Amino acid sequence: MTHSWTPTISARGFSLVEVTIASLIVGVLMTASMSVVAASVRSRAAVRNTSLAHALAEQLLAEISAQSYADEADSGLLGPETGEEGTNRLAFDDVDDYADSLEKPAVQRDGSPVAGDAVYYRSAEVVWIDPTTMQTSGSDTGIKRITVRVSRNDKLLVSLATLRTRSWEDTTP
Repeated sequence: MTHSWTPTISARGFSLVEVTIASLIVGVLMTASMSVVAASVRSRAAVRNTSLAHALAEQLLAEISAQSYADEADSGLLGPETGEEGTNRLAFDDVDDYADSLEKPAVQRDGSPVAGDAVYYRSAEVVWIDPTTMQTSGSDTGIKRITVRVSRNDKLLVSLATLRTRSWEDTTP
């Protein structure tokens, strides 16, 4: 008695169509997962850049805020007085010395480079403001607005501002 064996449908392997569809599905899933990974890397870099920019802005704003409101020999103009210009900020002794300053790249007060990426730029703006409108004034009103901005690759990342008053100095010991 001879038995002939004939393969059933369940015993056959994958067809070429099934392999092609499975490969297509795996390819689409791999592409989607790579897009998610790339977006995550970009997001982490943006958070790191913004965090560093915020720290740089806070550092300069604290440095400026620690200065006196005005120089003893104040010329009535905003900006460094004669002899205070140079490659560092060590000679700056009042808030308005920082008016319209720009650092490309950001540096420490002594002019040494800030640790980290050298593509961050810092600028400071010091203006008199009218206490009734909080708008820019053309003369000393006893209040100065200090604004520090930090940019990277010509894109503004952080802008911090504070007010400094002459009366604050009159009340400190």
